[in-house]
Amino acid sequence: MSRVFGVSKVRLNGVDYGTKQGASLELGGETKTSQYASGKRTGSSGEPIGSKITLTVEVTAATDIEALRKFEGVAEYVMDTGQEYSAGNSEVTEPVKISDNGGGAELTIEGDPATLTT
Repeated sequence: MSRVFGVSKVRLNGVDYGTKQGASLELGGETKTSQYASGKRTGSSGEPIGSKITLTVEVTAATDIEALRKFEGVAEYVMDTGQEYSAGNSEVTEPVKISDNGGGAELTIEGDPATLTT
């Protein structure tokens, strides 16, 4: 029987800062828009779109918040099923949000479209 995906972790330039459950990945690629002529759909036009990772990392006394805030590089989304996606040219796109509601720092990272590496 196949293993069902349940938990992921995110590595930023190879470092796992303690990903809390609930991280998500939008793979990116191409978004398509329908085109119409004379009231009929004639096809679609495409536009490239990058990947997007949202995650929360656990904050401890040793967590380097400034490194998270200034992150640029490769973001990897690792699933517990053994699949890994990698997105180069990634960076934090929104201010890091720190909250005592769950003890974490929330990040939004965007980069090149994610590719399956394993």
